Amino acid sequence: MAKRSLDNLHPYQQQALDYGADIRWVPNGMLQVTKARAKEYYYENPKKRRLLPLGLEEKRVMEDIRDLAIIDIGNSKYVLVANNNGSVESYEISTEEGFQ
Repeated sequence: MAKRSLDNLHPYQQQALDYGADIRWVPNGMLQVTKARAKEYYYENPKKRRLLPLGLEEKRVMEDIRDLAIIDIGNSKYVLVANNNGSVESYEISTEEGFQ
């Protein structure tokens, strides 16, 4: 990630650090430089590391997010949605919608 002051982190960056993420800060974090450093890091140990596209728009990631976001309560299913301010709202979904 582009290097920034630890006093100026995005809430998701702070949460990742709180959960023990190993963030590799890139000085002068221009997008192409950041992507190049990520690729270098991946190729140092490709059996244990995964190179994910920017924004994590990968099928497996999206499926995991979907699976984690849906909760069953009785005969109803709810999807959890996180807002930009960090709050979470739940919305009931019908089985006809087939949230897949």
